Amino acid sequence: MTRPLQRNLRRPAAGPAAAAPALALQLRMEADAIARADPVPAVMQLLTDTAIGGHHRSDVFAILRELVTNAIDHGLLGLDSSLKATQDGFMEYYRLRDARLRSLCNGHLTVRITRERAPEPGGDALRIAVTDSGPGFDHAGELVRTAGPNRVTQRGRGRGIAMLRALCEELTYTGTGNTAEVLYRLTPPAA
Repeated sequence: MTRPLQRNLRRPAAGPAAAAPALALQLRMEADAIARADPVPAVMQLLTDTAIGGHHRSDVFAILRELVTNAIDHGLLGLDSSLKATQDGFMEYYRLRDARLRSLCNGHLTVRITRERAPEPGGDALRIAVTDSGPGFDHAGELVRTAGPNRVTQRGRGRGIAMLRALCEELTYTGTGNTAEVLYRLTPPAA
């Protein structure tokens, strides 16, 4: 039996230690659900309601969108970003994406988000991990290729990694590269 959506939410007991809600969220989507629904808006609404201030919303949305899109496009659908190097290629990329998404019948995606409490004020962080059931990629090589001043390769690859590095304190890949995990610091807004 396929379960298209699984969500777990835990909140701490009320009291002084619960000033900022702790959060542990896990969402798993099977292929049929991935083909029909975008998980990012629902997850963002939950995060906005329980774990992040409005001033973090756009950054967290960009991070989550990048991680989920990469997992689907590259991990599950096997699309190559180099297609987007030309205008015709860009259109072809999205034509292929739509066709492959409609025919997706195997695979899954898991999004795990935890709010990590820090003892110092404003030091809390979101740890976001996205895992897909795809074959992975040469994550060590890609991290080397996208490091330094030329973070985006000539074929347009690496834009997402550069963005994640700019917004997040940590970016790691594990497994065969099919799990991407970031740590985003929830610093208070400037006064």
